[in-house]
Amino acid sequence: MRMHPHEKLPEILEKLKVQSEKGSITLGDICAQLAGRGLPALFVILALPFCLPITIPGTSTPFGLFLSFLGLRMAFGHKTLWGPAKWMNKTIGQAHFIQWADYGLRFFRWIEPWVHPRLKRFTEWDRINGAWMGILALLLALPLPIPASNMLVAVPILTMGLGLLEDDGLWVVISYLLGTIAICFFIFLIVSAGYLINNVFW
Repeated sequence: MRMHPHEKLPEILEKLKVQSEKGSITLGDICAQLAGRGLPALFVILALPFCLPITIPGTSTPFGLFLSFLGLRMAFGHKTLWGPAKWMNKTIGQAHFIQWADYGLRFFRWIEPWVHPRLKRFTEWDRINGAWMGILALLLALPLPIPASNMLVAVPILTMGLGLLEDDGLWVVISYLLGTIAICFFIFLIVSAGYLINNVFW
């Protein structure tokens, strides 16, 4: 499952950055660069901007739906990078993507020493891990006006992607722990909203 040493994510991200300097880049362009690297690489790349102090307007819902779609495909045994044309043609502005790539390259340099093969049995639960990604990505797709709500679910998506990409089960376990916290937060929001509606507005 690990990528070839000459096909590391920072190198792919650098290629995408160079491509974006010529104009806007699409989700299909990103998938084309990641062809052969598998779904985990795409999970990492698309979750990355929501884990960083940058804002790319209008991306959380389409990216979240696309990641959820891919996660569910993975749960059913499909691992190819494929999506409907409407999603693949989603455009990311040049300035936003360059900022995204710059932060991403710094992140990969920092995280690389901490990711390596271990606890591999957790990386082999393809169906469970795929379903987990699908659930988290659906939460990412929610257009909530709450600061850091995207980051709360994007970080476990990112850690799952890293774990699957490098056969590092520790990061998979971290994804489940952080994701459980995120789900509890959203449940709290739903319960609180229901309480307010029933006891304040009615």
